[in-house]
Amino acid sequence: MSRTSGIHKYQRKTRLAVIAVAATAGLAGGAVTVTSAMAGPGAKPAAEASTRTGASHQEDRPAPIAAAPKNDTRRGMVYDGLTPAPKGDKCVGMYKLSEGDLCSHGPDAAPKGVDITKDAAPVVRNASAAAGSGSQVVCDGDGKKGNRVQVLYVHAPGQDRFAQYRASFKKWAADADVIYNESAKETGGSRHIRYVTDSDCTASVTNVEVPASALGDFDATNQAVTAQGHNRPDRKYVMFTDANLLCGIGTLTGDDRPGKDNRNNFGPSYARVDSGCWNGHVAAHELGHNLGAVNDSAPNSSKHGHCTDEWDLMCYSDAPGVEMRNVCQDRNHEERLDCHHDDYFSTAPQPGSYLATHWNTANSLFLIPDAAKGAGTGPAPKASHLTARSAVLTWKAVPSAKSYQIRLNGRDAGRSTSTTLRVTGLRAGTSYRATVSVRDRDGHTSRPGPTVTFRTPASS
Repeated sequence: MSRTSGIHKYQRKTRLAVIAVAATAGLAGGAVTVTSAMAGPGAKPAAEASTRTGASHQEDRPAPIAAAPKNDTRRGMVYDGLTPAPKGDKCVGMYKLSEGDLCSHGPDAAPKGVDITKDAAPVVRNASAAAGSGSQVVCDGDGKKGNRVQVLYVHAPGQDRFAQYRASFKKWAADADVIYNESAKETGGSRHIRYVTDSDCTASVTNVEVPASALGDFDATNQAVTAQGHNRPDRKYVMFTDANLLCGIGTLTGDDRPGKDNRNNFGPSYARVDSGCWNGHVAAHELGHNLGAVNDSAPNSSKHGHCTDEWDLMCYSDAPGVEMRNVCQDRNHEERLDCHHDDYFSTAPQPGSYLATHWNTANSLFLIPDAAKGAGTGPAPKASHLTARSAVLTWKAVPSAKSYQIRLNGRDAGRSTSTTLRVTGLRAGTSYRATVSVRDRDGHTSRPGPTVTFRTPASS
């Protein structure tokens, strides 16, 4: 990611639509029931974080930061609340935060020409249409258990724009997911962000009100959301913050050890994206820090949490004297992770390479591995035997399926272990849209397959 005069060139564009299923009509007022052999106990959840073991390690221990730079509010470079970590501290070379053992590389500057005092406009206006606007992500398990990325909307009293922006937050979360999965495809794999999800397979967004003073710096924001219970060890929190102070900032552990005990596999971690920089690109960048990019020991590290081999989502000249090299010539790779996949993200690192022997964010427990090779996309249902109050849905069997999840008009209508489902409790003379998702034997739930539309006949 290039900079001009040291400015982080976050691009405001959003690219690449993700597979989505529109949900337009509401369900009948009465309960909708399904008749089928139901799946057993809930699918196996993702591995849950419990106790951190081991200490952070960097082969080349950085020197402590002598003092934080002066604030440059025009560019969103605000260091209030950030304390340079002393020698011997696990955050050495970065800033230490007051909550737990959290560290941060510091704020990322707004791109040249971007006025952080001007809010990003909503990209999806209608919350009910979120599932049909490229906002769907992979549903995994029950959408709640295990290691998850939780999206928060954080605002001060009297400044609640949740209804106006909720659908856009879901879209930006999905845009970040596209970046991660398209990057994984470059090394033959699949990686999706394991979000806390709603029933329509969009990222769940929690509305969090904090004191106005808590928006004055990153550390204060973290403390405020922690006080409301957003400090789970199995969560990384992406905070779309309704403020015009920063562009983006995230916590980073600096642990380069390989294996599941790496501190990046535990929460809580926090990423803050302010309203002038609300988009999937910035969210993906700050989440990248939460997942462990980029360690100082990486071959192309800037030694300040980023990389130097452009073009790359996590690369830029982040300090005086940091020289950039255009190794990946395609500028579109600014929307992808890890140019040449040798510093922080690869689904297939070469034996003996840096990422085979050090922390690799593609191995994060907060990402869904190889979802496209497992659950993938659900089958196409057919509707038949329509009555005023019921319908029968059928679909082809999927070999990897443990069960199937059925949705009507974007709402969960139940699960089935067979490929035939009778849905009752419908409304006469009403149109419905149905999709089927696959839940595989590893607990992964696919994206919904193609939509079938049907209409119940009028009551006679």
